[in-house]
Amino acid sequence: MMDKVLIKIVFALKQIYNKIIELPYISIFLLQLILVIIGFNKIIFQPNEYMFMNIHDGLKNYFTYSQYIAQPDSEKGIFHFSQMNYPFGEYIFFTDNTPFLSIILKFINTHFFELENSSIAIHNYFFIFFMLLSPLAFFYLIKPEGNKKILFTIIFAIGFTWINPQAFKFIYGVFNLCISLFAITTIIIIKKISENARLKSILKT
Repeated sequence: MMDKVLIKIVFALKQIYNKIIELPYISIFLLQLILVIIGFNKIIFQPNEYMFMNIHDGLKNYFTYSQYIAQPDSEKGIFHFSQMNYPFGEYIFFTDNTPFLSIILKFINTHFFELENSSIAIHNYFFIFFMLLSPLAFFYLIKPEGNKKILFTIIFAIGFTWINPQAFKFIYGVFNLCISLFAITTIIIIKKISENARLKSILKT
């Protein structure tokens, strides 16, 4: 009886392993999603009630981000934040308020519909989204030919998302520096340009 159970378990594990090898990107996404839910469960399920960091730079960055979205349009332009460096205001890039996201949200909040009450949730999901994409991009960058060492590569791609130096910026609240996807994408582009240049060189000879 025990032998049959063990055989079924081994067979099931082998099937799971084969699926992981056959569908590495889906496997990476699902495994990373599980880890993100475990690590950030409160933020996932109550995104407007929790912050990644609620002291020091983290609190300041949440403040400058949310208040910039809520403030009226400034006469000094879209890059002006009126609630720091009184009475002059401050340049938003200096405030580290995630300009790529906050400028878009401010425009929508001002001209279309109110978003300011959900701005913290949007901020949290924005960075979680990049955490889900990072291991996929890193796997694409380092994936081996065929299925050689693919399981190790999957594990390494996921692990890299959690141990790379940029990931630790969450601890300090420096959110804009924790998006490792940008660095990975830059390396992929450089790699592609280099490969294309090498191919052209070979074809010319």
